[in-house]
This record gives sequence, C-alpha cells and structure tokens, in this order.
Amino acid sequence: MEYAAVAVAMLGWTTGVTFRFRFLLGVIMLLLVISLILSVSRSYGFRDAALVIMVPQAILQGSYFLGLVSRAVFTVVQRRLIDFSRAGAEAEHLRRHRDS
Repeated sequence: MEYAAVAVAMLGWTTGVTFRFRFLLGVIMLLLVISLILSVSRSYGFRDAALVIMVPQAILQGSYFLGLVSRAVFTVVQRRLIDFSRAGAEAEHLRRHRDS
C-alpha cells in the first residue's frame, strides 16, 4: 500500500505540474472508480471502504496542489533567469557602445 500511495502522490504532482484543473477531474474520477472496485472486490466494511476511497483522494489532491506550487516556483525562477540574462546582454551592449 505504501508503493500505491507514493505512485498516487507522484501522479498528483505530475498532473499539477503538467496539466490544468480539468485533467485533474478525470484523474479523480478514475481513482474513484479504482478505489470503489478495490473496496467492493475485497468486501470491505463501510469504514474501510471510506478510507480506501478518501485517503488516495486526499493524497492525490494534496500532491496536485504541490505540483501547482512547483510550477509557479519554476515559472518565477525561469523568468528571473531570463531577465538576468537580458540585463547582462544589455549591459554588455552599453559597454560596447560606450567604448566605441
């Protein structure tokens, strides 16, 4: 079960980094169906079935949120690096212009 939790967390993070909210809804529905099939096939009681359904959903949605945060951080860092390289290129251009 630990491997399944890690796989669901990786799926959520990857979905958050790569896709938008609409894709998450599809993944949530797929995970819900898989959880329902698992709980029915193993004939769990109500409490166990609720845990089998809610825990993966919570892991998925939490890791999706972390994926969104990661994407925002990556975007900010990338923009700052681009701005930094542009500033360096402009400064070099001004030095050449001043020296000539």
